[in-house]
Amino acid sequence: MSPFPSASYPAMSRVVAVSRNGWSAYCRALEERPIITKSLTAAAGFALGDVVAQHSTRGPGQRYDYLRTARMTAFGLFFAGPLQGHYWYGWLDKRILPLRPKSLAAVVSKIGIDQSIMAPLGTVAFFGAMKTMELKPSESLEAIKERTWPTVSAGWQLWIPAHAINFGFVAPSMRVLYVNVVAIAWTYILSKAAAGNGEERVEPQVTA
Repeated sequence: MSPFPSASYPAMSRVVAVSRNGWSAYCRALEERPIITKSLTAAAGFALGDVVAQHSTRGPGQRYDYLRTARMTAFGLFFAGPLQGHYWYGWLDKRILPLRPKSLAAVVSKIGIDQSIMAPLGTVAFFGAMKTMELKPSESLEAIKERTWPTVSAGWQLWIPAHAINFGFVAPSMRVLYVNVVAIAWTYILSKAAAGNGEERVEPQVTA
């Protein structure tokens, strides 16, 4: 006998049908409009990551910073999605052992190139863009100098194993979705750790 009451089946069927249709529509959009779809995916990922970070670390009396979420969303939309998620990953797939894309040599090479080139460049772009959107461009250089290396080196703990899965098993069209899901989870962990250490808040981990 089923553990679920019979009356629940119509509702469950509708949920499954809606989920399946939504996923099919997303996959179709990736094929028909890959850049726009990946950009919107990254924008949503950065926005959700910032929501997680702020709600996890916000202290009593602290207001939610909507402008910060808007800045994060813009960075995901205009940089992480199109430039990093589409063109950069596409370049790696075309240039690094394209006939053996899932081989150990290809995966290790892609991780090495990604973490030695895109990770620092993306982090520099992130801090520069954030300060510019805060209307504090004069503080960009200081933020880049002080925070790039700690961010990149901390990110290696996450992105090296994450990209081993990414480049080894994830379909190229799904990489932006995958890295944003990983980044959101990492943001939550960082946020809780920062709150426990008495820090005010942390920014979402830059996807790289």
